[in-house]
Amino acid sequence: MQAPPALARPSTLQDLPPGLASEHPEVADLTALSAAGLPVGALVVVPSALEERFYRLNNLPALLEELFAAVDPADPDEDDVEEACPAAQALVRQHYMLDETIDDFYHATKGLPERLHVRRPHHDGRVAVRGRPALMALKQLYQSDWSYEAVWARLRLCRSIALEARPVLVHAVEEAPGGAGGDARVARTARAAEVLGVLCTLRLTSDGSIVGVRREGAPLPRAERG
Repeated sequence: MQAPPALARPSTLQDLPPGLASEHPEVADLTALSAAGLPVGALVVVPSALEERFYRLNNLPALLEELFAAVDPADPDEDDVEEACPAAQALVRQHYMLDETIDDFYHATKGLPERLHVRRPHHDGRVAVRGRPALMALKQLYQSDWSYEAVWARLRLCRSIALEARPVLVHAVEEAPGGAGGDARVARTARAAEVLGVLCTLRLTSDGSIVGVRREGAPLPRAERG
């Protein structure tokens, strides 16, 4: 089997191919903060193309469509959706990633701390130990897209069970906002707002490294930007 193309391989933030640096707003913002000299922590991006490849190589789109054949996207019945979702999650769980993909994931994350946060951008996810537990956490994120709540939300919003592949971020577990280092948090948040031109909330590790960012509110006036 041919190795995954570069755009389908997990990469550290610093080694992201040009096509992935802006794949998601949070990825783009972390890249901008790093370029501006802020202390962005070690972070791996699992690109959406890897998820798309996993679905395509296992023929999952056709298999999932068959599972939800009884669901009318224009007028879905909650019972039909609820009945199909466990089988859909099992289908994703039972299919495997390629050995090359697994090796790439282990290689990309080997320099990260032992305890990792595996999450979608702008969302919380799962905390897992580096290695196989973190890989399983990645698969569990894919499975969670087929929970009743996730499928019902897509049906109500898009009138479709189809999902849009998204990247996954893997990094050290961050500290709660009320933890130690409050002064560093305030200073780094203010500097990040200057760089991005908008108020934001940061995810910081215990040593003050930035491992996540979310924009909040309207852009800052030009006079307040760095």
